[in-house]
Amino acid sequence: MSIKILPHNDTAEESVLGAILIDKNAIVPVSEILKSEDFYSDINGIIYGEMLVLYEERKPIDLLTLTEKLKKSKLLKKCKLLCCDATSSIPNDRKNTCF
Repeated sequence: MSIKILPHNDTAEESVLGAILIDKNAIVPVSEILKSEDFYSDINGIIYGEMLVLYEERKPIDLLTLTEKLKKSKLLKKCKLLCCDATSSIPNDRKNTCF
């Protein structure tokens, strides 16, 4: 019997996280739709969950505050690589003219 993997897209998940890091207002509409449990990647879900906590605490959501939040929650080591790469997954006008 083979293990079936659910359809998912890591790049799409990372793009959502990166968009929130880049645009301080992106968390507002996203938080109305998306829950941390909706992420296929556990690490992405953890990072998004910490972003939501920062939003609820009315703190800025950027790499510095997110890193500090993850450090305080003892989750930084687990999530460090993804946080550094999250903003590189976002399409923007300078990188992709089709978006």
